[in-house]
Amino acid sequence: MQILLIITGIAGLWDGFTTFYGITEIMNVSDVMELKSREMTKIIASAFFALVITGFLFGTKTIWERSSHSIAPILKILWLIAFFYDVYTSFYGNQEFIFHGHINDEQMMMLVGMTILVSGSPIIYSYLIND
Repeated sequence: MQILLIITGIAGLWDGFTTFYGITEIMNVSDVMELKSREMTKIIASAFFALVITGFLFGTKTIWERSSHSIAPILKILWLIAFFYDVYTSFYGNQEFIFHGHINDEQMMMLVGMTILVSGSPIIYSYLIND
């Protein structure tokens, strides 16, 4: 069980990174080395959004099992938005980071599988850590 916890934790961090990378690619961060003020703003916003999204996924068990709180329905809706946004940005981030945007059919299958497993990792981690 401990090894699965470590693996899903690391994969969850990768998910956070690919979410960040996907967001920066979608925002067209052109050259990180130049660090223009506009580019820096995009990087900071991307990091913030990636942390929020990843935080929601690592908090899955708490969000879905504490349904007696009055804010629970709002948290569940926000979790769903974060999940779908995470899958999209992780897919995009993995595609750009690993394949540089150019993929064939076999690589697409690998990318889809990788995205599903990586995006699911913080969710699995949230249940394993609380057992």
